[in-house]
Order: sequence, then C-alpha cells, then structure tokens
Amino acid sequence: MPKDNRDFFKQKKVWSEVKDELLGCYLVPYFNKILSMGNPILYVDCFAGKGKFDDGKPGSPLTALQSLDRSIEVSHGRYPMPTVSMKFIELNHHQDLETNIPSQHSSIEVNMTVHYANHSEQLTEGKQNWWD
Repeated sequence: MPKDNRDFFKQKKVWSEVKDELLGCYLVPYFNKILSMGNPILYVDCFAGKGKFDDGKPGSPLTALQSLDRSIEVSHGRYPMPTVSMKFIELNHHQDLETNIPSQHSSIEVNMTVHYANHSEQLTEGKQNWWD
C-alpha cells in the first residue's frame, strides 16, 4: 500500500533541502552558460509539487526561478536575452503551485506554465508540442 503523502509539504525535510541546494548549485552555472550562448532555455520540472512548502521554504520550482535570477544578474546585460520557458508539471498540487510561483518574473520575460498532468502523460501520450 502506498505511503500517505498528505503531509509531505507541511515542512521541508532535510533530503529536500539537500536536493534543492544541489539543484541550485547546478542550475546557476548551467543557465550562465546557456545565456552566454544566446540559446533558448526550456526548463521542465516533472514533479513540481506546490512550489514551496507550508513552512515557507522554496521547492524546486522556486529554486529554479531563483537560479535563473542569479544567472541573469551575473550576465549584467552582456548578452542578448534568449527566450526562456519554464514548464512545471504537477497533477495533485497544481492549484497551490499556480499560487506559489510568481506571475511576473525577473527583468526578462519568462514564459511559465503549470501543466495539470503527471509527467508520463505529458511526455509520452503523443503531446509532442506541449512545450509550445
């Protein structure tokens, strides 16, 4: 029988802290490189959750957005800004996620979308253009 996850987002656990710290450490230099090349960015979080925990700590979507902000700050307008799309897929907590991610983001236009589905539906059921 599956474990009950109703309280998962009540308080951010240590393993989630570590995961998001690693994610942020990776994404900042990654976004820096992509921005310097002028290539478009497509970021997909297949298990986005609520975006932030009930204790106020950021989840992976906010970690990714904060990493993008830091990378944009580092670029200081040295490069033309490419198209940035951030897709957050969440089946069970999509309404909380839509509330918790900012609608306006940073100094550049970021196309952010919350998809009400599970990751396998989005990626495997003939939805080749879901990222548009």
